Amino acid sequence: MTYGNMAREAHDPANALEETPDESRARGEFASGWMLILACALGVGVGLTGLVFYSFGIFLKPLSSEFGWSRSAISSGMMCVSVGTVVIGPFLGMAIDRIGVRVLATLSLAGLAIGFFAMTRIGPDIESFYLTLILLAVLGSATTPLTWTRAVSVHFTQRRGLALGLMLLGTGMASAVAPPLLQSVIASSGWRMAYAAIGMFVLVACVPAAWFGLARADRAGRIAARTGTGLTQRETLRTRRFWTIVVSLLIVTIAQAGAMVHMPASLSDQGLDEATVGSALAAMGISVVLGRLAVGYLIDIVHAPFVAAAFFAMPVLSMWLFAHDLSPALAILAAALLGLAGGAEVDLLSFFIGRHFGMRAYGANYGLALTFFGIGAGGGPALTGSIFDITGSYAPAYFAGMAMFALGAVLIATLGRSRY
Repeated sequence: MTYGNMAREAHDPANALEETPDESRARGEFASGWMLILACALGVGVGLTGLVFYSFGIFLKPLSSEFGWSRSAISSGMMCVSVGTVVIGPFLGMAIDRIGVRVLATLSLAGLAIGFFAMTRIGPDIESFYLTLILLAVLGSATTPLTWTRAVSVHFTQRRGLALGLMLLGTGMASAVAPPLLQSVIASSGWRMAYAAIGMFVLVACVPAAWFGLARADRAGRIAARTGTGLTQRETLRTRRFWTIVVSLLIVTIAQAGAMVHMPASLSDQGLDEATVGSALAAMGISVVLGRLAVGYLIDIVHAPFVAAAFFAMPVLSMWLFAHDLSPALAILAAALLGLAGGAEVDLLSFFIGRHFGMRAYGANYGLALTFFGIGAGGGPALTGSIFDITGSYAPAYFAGMAMFALGAVLIATLGRSRY
């Protein structure tokens, strides 16, 4: 072959566009798994860390107005949700490793709908609020990211980060779309009707989607259980990496959950009108979506701990802004920066557990890690509410949040390269 022929062949568009084996496998995974991603996105969007969490702050003032409960008392309800997930999470992870996700997810979504319907019957005692939230968490325990990330992780291997990011867009959509819709329902028909509307949507739309969309995940899960590599849970617990991941995400989640749940009340207390508060919530939701996409794309091609550190550090500025009186524009900016971290943490947790410890005991390992995430998600709002009740201001909580986001970023940056 002459030099000229070699040069022409090298510049042949057909050769330039030829797929590598990894690219071909990645394309095949997405071609066969798009329905799985959609079903999981819907499930995680309405689940305990999606709609339940992102809608919680919308009900804060209506419940306080009707029953006279304090903000710290109401926000402690998120701790009740966490109690359910903390107690059941590790056992649920082992059950998913053995049984699969389809049956558990479908039944749990039906249970979640029952829990939302039960929320329409609470009051006037605060205990009824707490007990109903615990019931909702127990019945909906398999709607956490543990279930949905397991389903996606066993099907996608080549571009797992991107697939997880696309799936977790469900929580971003919930955070962007649900708050303004629920605000409208509460304004026109009351908070009880808002809870009933959520329950009906879960029952009619999400339950069928899970049953039909997760069949492929169960087949892939059985194959992964037989052939998957990785550490056992006992081996995982003896590693520094696991506890670095857990502690970093716990710290970040405490700060993030406290700020997100109390943001509507905090901005309202500053005198910002309902339209501005709604715009800030929408901005936060959009940034959650963008954060999911950006993180999912970047962790496949860049050292994932550095990506995590960057996204955990961004809300440091957000906390500083929230601690001061804000113009509408700065309120929207602060909410958007906060949403970027909210778009990263669950995606990163799933990715780190799968890549650093393998799929052999993914459910058990992720379930245990998610327990600490639940503690942060429940404890953050309760702690922030208590600080407000004691000081009459959210500023001390926001300054503490600055330090927690910074510490979480530094810790996760020390994580080494993945093994699987």
